[in-house]
Amino acid sequence: MNGFKLEMHLHTLGNSRCAKVSADRAAKIYADAGYDGVVVTNHWNRNIAENYFADSSDKINEYLKGYYAMKATGIHTLFGVELALREDFYSPLNRRGAEILVYGITAEEFREYGESLYRNSYDGLRRLANDRGWLLYQAHPFRERSKRVPPEFLDGVEVYNGNPRHINANAIAAIYAEKHRLKPSAGSDFHQAGDVKSGICFRDKITDEKALAAALSSDAFRIFKNIKKLKQVSEKAISET
Repeated sequence: MNGFKLEMHLHTLGNSRCAKVSADRAAKIYADAGYDGVVVTNHWNRNIAENYFADSSDKINEYLKGYYAMKATGIHTLFGVELALREDFYSPLNRRGAEILVYGITAEEFREYGESLYRNSYDGLRRLANDRGWLLYQAHPFRERSKRVPPEFLDGVEVYNGNPRHINANAIAAIYAEKHRLKPSAGSDFHQAGDVKSGICFRDKITDEKALAAALSSDAFRIFKNIKKLKQVSEKAISET
């Protein structure tokens, strides 16, 4: 399939305990797999700020290192955030979590709002997103130990999450999105080297974060669940012409 293939959900080493791959290695993996770019969506929540970055005197710059490291590799890189509000982050003590993928936000805007982002209520984040032109998608809404963010606070949901170490119930997420008229998204939820798999193929190149928000608001894209199968279909079509 021709178009601009973008990973929508990716984590880098150094931003959370669950991410195991450096930006340099991840960039090579994605280039080799045939992607045109990635959206870096590292975790941001109270647990990350207060515990994972506990020894950092500048938590915001520490958080942004993963994004800038990916950008420095040369692969087309966009900024995003996987945000958990207040007590919604996943932890052994928190039985039910909810994470929101924020698209359209820039690194500069993240720097402006910083820790106030995860201190928001759902309503507060919704109003801020409306003001700044961000889109809010719940990540893996039917994964085990997940609760649903009320749909009125969302633009969409991740209808396909490719992480192989969780039960994501993607088919249910797709039905839920259609029922509540929420826009679909898909991503590999990349944490380890073997995770690269899914994403969105856009009609046109996505130049920056604001262009991403505009493209997601249109219908000029297609979700793909398996990059290897997508490449095989494209190669077969080329060979038959």
